[in-house]
Amino acid sequence: MWNWAKNSGFSVLTKDSDFYFLSLVNGCPPKVIRLNCRNLSTLELIQKILSNIDLIIGFLELGEDCYMEIN
Repeated sequence: MWNWAKNSGFSVLTKDSDFYFLSLVNGCPPKVIRLNCRNLSTLELIQKILSNIDLIIGFLELGEDCYMEIN
C-alpha cells in the first residue's frame, strides 16, 4: 500500500499506528494522516474527517510535514 500510494501520488488515511514509523523511516511521499481515535461508527468517522477538513487540506496542499495525527 505504501509503495502504491507513493507511486500513484496519493496520501494515506489510516487508523494504523505502523504508518507513523513508515513515515519516519521513509519520509514522504506519501503523506500520512492517522486517525487516532477509538472505534467509531462509519458516520462518526466521516464526521471526524469532515470536522477537520480544513486542517487536512492545509496539510496535504501546503504542509511540508509527512505525518499528521487527528485525535
